[in-house]
Amino acid sequence: MSTAVAMSHTVPFDFAQFLVDRDAITVAQAESARQTADTERLPIGQLLLQGGALSVKQIMTVLAVQADHPTEKFGQIAVRHGFITMKQLEEALQTQAVARRHLIEVISRMGLMRPEALLELTVAYVTLLELTLAAQ
Repeated sequence: MSTAVAMSHTVPFDFAQFLVDRDAITVAQAESARQTADTERLPIGQLLLQGGALSVKQIMTVLAVQADHPTEKFGQIAVRHGFITMKQLEEALQTQAVARRHLIEVISRMGLMRPEALLELTVAYVTLLELTLAAQ
């Protein structure tokens, strides 16, 4: 897409609306994806892994214990096994309270678009955002 063409479009800062405007998803699908992204918390194990506090092996150990004790929380097991400190758990829980899944991940997981099409439109969206922001 040329710069002139890209700049002639209005670029919404809402990725779901961008996809609706390009007939990639329906308005109802966009709303469903937004609601899912707004309400789904990231798993505490994923946050601890991303933060480098837990290894995949440790997560698997915690999940194995949790399978036998389903009422016990992931973080409690990780602390009890000495994988993380209580402070690390508290910090991860604070992050979890505000962190949400990205809309791109939600749309992909919901199967609303083919992965190739989602990737192509994500790149187009970022390109248009860059051009829009540069023009301001």
